[in-house]
Amino acid sequence: MNEAITPLAARFAAAYLDGVHPVRHPAVVELRDGALEVRAGGRAAEWWRYDELEVASDGSYGEPVRLRRREGGPGETLLVEDETFLEALSQHTQVESHAPPLAGIKGWPAVILTCALIALLGSAAYFWGVSLLAHSLAAITPPSVEARLGRAVANVFAPAKMRCDDPAREALLDRVAQPLIRAAGSGYEFRIIYTTHAEPNAFAAPGGYIVVFQGLLDQAATPEEFAGVLAHEIAHVTHKHTTRALARHVSTQTLLSLMAMDSAGTPAALEQALALDSLRYQRNDEEEADREATRLLARAGIDSGGLATFLRRLHADPRFGGPSMTYLSSHPALLDRVRLLEAEVGRASAAGAPLLSPEEWKAARRGCRAR
Repeated sequence: MNEAITPLAARFAAAYLDGVHPVRHPAVVELRDGALEVRAGGRAAEWWRYDELEVASDGSYGEPVRLRRREGGPGETLLVEDETFLEALSQHTQVESHAPPLAGIKGWPAVILTCALIALLGSAAYFWGVSLLAHSLAAITPPSVEARLGRAVANVFAPAKMRCDDPAREALLDRVAQPLIRAAGSGYEFRIIYTTHAEPNAFAAPGGYIVVFQGLLDQAATPEEFAGVLAHEIAHVTHKHTTRALARHVSTQTLLSLMAMDSAGTPAALEQALALDSLRYQRNDEEEADREATRLLARAGIDSGGLATFLRRLHADPRFGGPSMTYLSSHPALLDRVRLLEAEVGRASAAGAPLLSPEEWKAARRGCRAR
């Protein structure tokens, strides 16, 4: 006697992101013939055709399935926690996936396998070269594992006591950041952390973490200059430059320790092993990030000349010409980069409406309160 096969569920609870506001709206999705029926935020049902969907994250490492809509509003995304959703979806269609090679391995096995690969590739570095192996390691590391590593790195350079706590100020800065994040269209969930450090600095950690020091905001004359810096750091993340830099400069033992810890903090021993030197990039990484930043600004409708203007002005300021100018000193061949940026701006659309009014930008730059 044949056993009856229980069909998979066709209706799932979800969260909906409209790509404009960083707010999750409760939603219900139902699998239909040819399309998903989506009901979100009390609105009328919408139909998302299967041929316009792509899987940005397949639920690896305990994350929700992230489903993007290519032809809808910019950045429209569904998040589904139910681990059977993709299997049920596959009974209706084959959706294009942008998940990395190891994304199908879930939970702690993903971390363990990645750690094992780090150890293996680290041992092989004696024979094949650190740079080549770092590139290979970054290419196969899932965003969920990168996020775990990035969170640990952020805890070193931006401890909780140094982070800002000013919702009104961060809401203004978010108006600068969100158009860039939407235009990037990556599978990363970006988290921008603002700190009270006085140095004019900003850097990207793996997995979508970006740390901005108060000193950089103090020196950015306009929100467009700040947007240029953010676009550069976003490009480092999306091209996995930060993951490669850590693989090149940090010991295998340190990487394993970072991936094994939780989000509560970073052991003191690791703080001694990590330094901003660990996040330095190769020259070709910087050039790639500069070119991508210019294109990203143009796609977001933001004046694409802000980064070049910011760097050229700071380089000419005698107060920031020495080693204390952390952002500049960690990005070599500055004048060459400025010339490249200005050439790229000449090929891209540099027009764009102001991101914030002068009064709003003044409020966004004011000193923040540490936690």
